[in-house]
Amino acid sequence: MNVLLGRLLASVSVCAAAGAIDGILTGFVFGLFRDEFANQPRPASKLLIGALILAGAGWAVVLFVVGVLYRFGIRAIAIQALITALITSVATVFIVNAHLAAVGALIGLIVGLIVGTLLCKLCGWWAARTLVAR
Repeated sequence: MNVLLGRLLASVSVCAAAGAIDGILTGFVFGLFRDEFANQPRPASKLLIGALILAGAGWAVVLFVVGVLYRFGIRAIAIQALITALITSVATVFIVNAHLAAVGALIGLIVGLIVGTLLCKLCGWWAARTLVAR
């Protein structure tokens, strides 16, 4: 499984890999929480607070893995990784809360890859548009 995940993350952009790392972490942790406390209703405000906490943890992991271990530099990826972590964590928590706790990490992986790829495309489009405008 580690080889498969490593090959997947090596074949996508850095933004998508950062989203996937955050999504897996958020989906796994919230899936465990959701599975343990399955019968307790949670209002959307509590889910949002939990998603923001998990986004902070995922952001720290992404900064360490991508910024330090992959040597991209923490300053170079901090803002982009934070935006990706926030969107990925909030979406993953609300999707996993819909009684999908058993596959939380897989849902987080898919959501993270989609969010990371879309934000990477948006950033490329924005940079090209800005350069043309000058």
